[in-house]
Amino acid sequence: VDMEEFHILEIDQMRRAFNQMAQSMKQTQENLEKLVDQRTKELTESKNMLSVVIDTIPTPVFYKDKSGKYLGCNSAFAELLGKSKEDIVGKTIFDLMDDSYAYPVFERESQILVSPKSQSYEGKFKTVYGIKDVIVNKASIVSESGEVEGLVAVMSDITYRKEMERELKYDARFQE
Repeated sequence: VDMEEFHILEIDQMRRAFNQMAQSMKQTQENLEKLVDQRTKELTESKNMLSVVIDTIPTPVFYKDKSGKYLGCNSAFAELLGKSKEDIVGKTIFDLMDDSYAYPVFERESQILVSPKSQSYEGKFKTVYGIKDVIVNKASIVSESGEVEGLVAVMSDITYRKEMERELKYDARFQE
Protein backbone atom coordinates (compact mmCIF):
# COMPACT_ATOMS: atom_id res chain seq x y z
CA VAL A 1 0.00 0.00 0.00
CA ASP A 2 1.52 3.24 -1.06
CA MET A 3 1.23 6.50 0.85
CA GLU A 4 -1.58 7.87 -1.29
CA GLU A 5 -3.73 4.80 -0.74
CA PHE A 6 -2.93 4.94 2.96
CA HIS A 7 -4.17 8.55 3.15
CA ILE A 8 -7.28 7.68 1.18
CA LEU A 9 -8.05 4.79 3.60
CA GLU A 10 -7.34 7.02 6.59
CA ILE A 11 -9.61 9.76 5.22
CA ASP A 12 -12.32 7.18 4.51
CA GLN A 13 -12.07 5.88 8.11
CA MET A 14 -12.26 9.42 9.44
CA ARG A 15 -15.30 10.09 7.20
CA ARG A 16 -17.08 6.98 8.51
CA ALA A 17 -16.21 7.84 12.12
CA PHE A 18 -17.43 11.39 11.59
CA ASN A 19 -20.71 10.18 10.01
CA GLN A 20 -21.26 7.78 12.92
CA MET A 21 -20.58 10.57 15.41
CA ALA A 22 -22.92 12.93 13.54
CA GLN A 23 -25.66 10.26 13.49
CA SER A 24 -25.16 9.61 17.21
CA MET A 25 -25.34 13.34 17.97
CA LYS A 26 -28.49 13.67 15.88
CA GLN A 27 -30.11 10.77 17.77
CA THR A 28 -29.06 12.28 21.12
CA GLN A 29 -30.49 15.65 20.10
CA GLU A 30 -33.79 14.03 19.06
CA ASN A 31 -33.97 12.16 22.37
CA LEU A 32 -33.26 15.34 24.32
CA GLU A 33 -35.90 17.27 22.37
CA LYS A 34 -38.47 14.55 23.13
CA LEU A 35 -37.52 14.65 26.81
CA VAL A 36 -37.78 18.46 26.90
CA ASP A 37 -41.18 18.31 25.18
CA GLN A 38 -42.38 15.69 27.68
CA ARG A 39 -41.13 17.68 30.70
CA THR A 40 -42.60 20.90 29.30
CA LYS A 41 -45.96 19.19 28.86
CA GLU A 42 -45.79 17.80 32.43
CA LEU A 43 -44.90 21.22 33.86
CA THR A 44 -47.68 22.91 31.89
CA GLU A 45 -50.21 20.35 33.12
CA SER A 46 -48.98 20.75 36.70
CA LYS A 47 -49.11 24.54 36.46
CA ASN A 48 -52.62 24.41 35.00
CA MET A 49 -53.81 22.06 37.74
CA LEU A 50 -52.32 24.29 40.45
CA SER A 51 -53.96 27.31 38.85
CA VAL A 52 -57.36 25.57 38.91
CA VAL A 53 -56.86 24.55 42.55
CA ILE A 54 -55.91 28.10 43.61
CA ASP A 55 -58.74 29.62 41.59
CA THR A 56 -61.27 27.22 43.12
CA ILE A 57 -60.44 28.39 46.65
CA PRO A 58 -63.21 30.81 47.67
CA THR A 59 -60.83 32.75 49.94
CA PRO A 60 -58.75 35.50 48.31
CA VAL A 61 -55.21 34.28 47.53
CA PHE A 62 -52.33 36.11 45.87
CA TYR A 63 -48.61 35.66 45.43
CA LYS A 64 -45.82 38.10 44.64
CA ASP A 65 -42.19 38.06 43.58
CA LYS A 66 -39.44 39.44 45.81
CA SER A 67 -39.80 42.92 44.32
CA GLY A 68 -43.46 43.00 45.40
CA LYS A 69 -45.02 42.50 41.96
CA TYR A 70 -48.07 40.27 41.80
CA LEU A 71 -47.27 37.01 40.01
CA GLY A 72 -50.81 35.75 40.30
CA CYS A 73 -54.01 35.60 42.29
CA ASN A 74 -57.28 33.75 42.35
CA SER A 75 -60.65 35.01 41.14
CA ALA A 76 -61.78 35.78 44.70
CA PHE A 77 -58.93 38.28 45.15
CA ALA A 78 -59.44 39.83 41.71
CA GLU A 79 -63.16 40.20 42.40
CA LEU A 80 -62.50 42.08 45.66
CA LEU A 81 -60.38 44.57 43.74
CA GLY A 82 -62.88 44.80 40.90
CA LYS A 83 -60.17 43.88 38.40
CA SER A 84 -59.28 40.98 36.17
CA LYS A 85 -56.38 38.74 37.16
CA GLU A 86 -54.55 40.00 34.07
CA ASP A 87 -54.92 43.59 35.34
CA ILE A 88 -53.29 42.61 38.66
CA VAL A 89 -50.35 40.49 37.49
CA GLY A 90 -47.16 42.51 37.08
CA LYS A 91 -48.42 45.37 39.25
CA THR A 92 -47.42 46.34 42.79
CA ILE A 93 -49.72 47.29 45.63
CA PHE A 94 -48.91 50.95 44.85
CA ASP A 95 -50.41 50.47 41.38
CA LEU A 96 -53.62 49.02 42.81
CA MET A 97 -54.22 50.85 46.10
CA ASP A 98 -53.86 54.36 47.40
CA ASP A 99 -50.67 55.17 49.29
CA SER A 100 -52.34 55.33 52.71
CA TYR A 101 -53.18 51.63 52.40
CA ALA A 102 -50.19 50.57 50.30
CA TYR A 103 -47.36 51.84 52.53
CA PRO A 104 -48.26 49.89 55.71
CA VAL A 105 -48.79 46.72 53.66
CA PHE A 106 -45.50 47.28 51.85
CA GLU A 107 -43.69 47.70 55.19
CA ARG A 108 -45.10 44.42 56.54
CA GLU A 109 -44.37 42.54 53.33
CA SER A 110 -40.81 43.86 53.22
CA GLN A 111 -40.12 41.95 56.44
CA ILE A 112 -40.98 38.58 54.93
CA LEU A 113 -39.31 39.36 51.61
CA VAL A 114 -35.96 39.91 53.35
CA SER A 115 -35.79 36.70 55.37
CA PRO A 116 -38.02 33.63 55.48
CA LYS A 117 -40.93 34.01 57.88
CA SER A 118 -44.68 34.19 58.09
CA GLN A 119 -47.15 36.78 59.34
CA SER A 120 -50.72 36.73 60.50
CA TYR A 121 -52.58 39.90 61.34
CA GLU A 122 -55.98 41.56 61.34
CA GLY A 123 -56.54 44.63 59.25
CA LYS A 124 -58.80 46.58 56.97
CA PHE A 125 -58.95 45.91 53.25
CA LYS A 126 -60.44 48.32 50.75
CA THR A 127 -62.58 46.44 48.22
CA VAL A 128 -65.07 47.40 45.54
CA TYR A 129 -67.69 46.39 48.13
CA GLY A 130 -66.35 48.75 50.79
CA ILE A 131 -63.90 48.34 53.64
CA LYS A 132 -63.65 44.76 54.90
CA ASP A 133 -62.20 43.45 58.15
CA VAL A 134 -59.77 40.68 57.28
CA ILE A 135 -57.25 38.30 58.74
CA VAL A 136 -54.22 38.12 56.47
CA ASN A 137 -51.83 35.16 56.55
CA LYS A 138 -48.60 35.62 54.59
CA ALA A 139 -45.52 33.48 54.19
CA SER A 140 -42.24 33.72 52.34
CA ILE A 141 -41.79 31.58 49.24
CA VAL A 142 -38.31 30.12 49.67
CA SER A 143 -36.14 28.41 47.04
CA GLU A 144 -34.30 25.15 47.70
CA SER A 145 -31.15 27.20 48.34
CA GLY A 146 -32.92 29.16 51.09
CA GLU A 147 -33.38 32.39 49.15
CA VAL A 148 -36.64 34.28 49.51
CA GLU A 149 -38.27 34.31 46.07
CA GLY A 150 -41.54 36.01 46.99
CA LEU A 151 -44.57 35.64 49.20
CA VAL A 152 -47.99 34.04 49.25
CA ALA A 153 -51.00 35.44 51.10
CA VAL A 154 -54.48 34.28 52.04
CA MET A 155 -57.14 36.69 53.29
CA SER A 156 -60.15 35.72 55.40
CA ASP A 157 -63.11 38.10 55.55
CA ILE A 158 -64.07 38.55 59.21
CA THR A 159 -66.33 41.57 58.69
CA TYR A 160 -69.44 39.76 59.88
CA ARG A 161 -67.66 38.52 63.02
CA LYS A 162 -66.37 42.03 63.77
CA GLU A 163 -69.87 43.48 63.32
CA MET A 164 -71.24 40.89 65.76
CA GLU A 165 -68.51 41.73 68.28
CA ARG A 166 -69.34 45.45 68.02
CA GLU A 167 -73.03 44.71 68.48
CA LEU A 168 -72.34 42.54 71.52
CA LYS A 169 -70.20 45.28 73.08
CA TYR A 170 -72.91 47.84 72.34
CA ASP A 171 -75.60 45.60 73.84
CA ALA A 172 -73.43 44.88 76.88
CA ARG A 173 -73.12 48.60 77.64
CA PHE A 174 -76.91 48.92 77.78
CA GLN A 175 -77.28 45.80 79.89
CA GLU A 176 -75.24 47.30 82.72
